[in-house]
Amino acid sequence: MSRSTVYVYYRVQAARIDEARRSVEQLFDAIARRGGVRGRWMRGSGHSLTFMEIYDEVDASAEFCSVLDECAAQAGMARVLEPGSARHTEVFEPA
Repeated sequence: MSRSTVYVYYRVQAARIDEARRSVEQLFDAIARRGGVRGRWMRGSGHSLTFMEIYDEVDASAEFCSVLDECAAQAGMARVLEPGSARHTEVFEPA
């Protein structure tokens, strides 16, 4: 089975970037324990409020995404998002 890369992107409220950083660290710790993968957090170069989590070399991406959603909810990610926005998940596999 091929391994996938999972990308999650979203917009954060300007006043909550520090809170978002803490939530992402909590999320990364939880997903490392449960999913065995440590994520990376990136910020859009031209869009300072757009962020992306990247999870490389993920097995069973559907199961991983379910665990990721659960951990994101527990970390309180929804409260730091720009009103009316959501986390968007994309899974890519080797071509």
